[in-house]
Amino acid sequence: MDRDVLTQAPCHAEDPAAEAGSLAALQNAVELRAGRAEPLSDAELAPRARADRLSATMAFVFLSCAIGWLLLGSFPGLIASIKLHEPDWLTDYEWLIFGRIRTIHRLVRIVPGRCGLTAAVLNIEQV
Repeated sequence: MDRDVLTQAPCHAEDPAAEAGSLAALQNAVELRAGRAEPLSDAELAPRARADRLSATMAFVFLSCAIGWLLLGSFPGLIASIKLHEPDWLTDYEWLIFGRIRTIHRLVRIVPGRCGLTAAVLNIEQV
């Protein structure tokens, strides 16, 4: 990336655990490194706060769905684990053989769970 592009972008230090004094010092260090002499104004911070408010619900929904799918996918994994150690368990049901239940477990855990989790983590709102 070009150095000029980095210095023109507004920089804001974010540390929720920092006290007011240390957060101000961190913000000054970030601004000096970015080549900014003046602090960020409320006009520059307002679009960021708006984007956070708009994307919070969507991120919560994606994260909740991902957690639900990951929990739902754990049950076939438990059955597959038991079937691996005791192959004669639940032999009355053909769809519960180890090869099929393990495939169900992997598909339910990998595809919807990780896709939803990725969407929640990488939720970027265009301002």
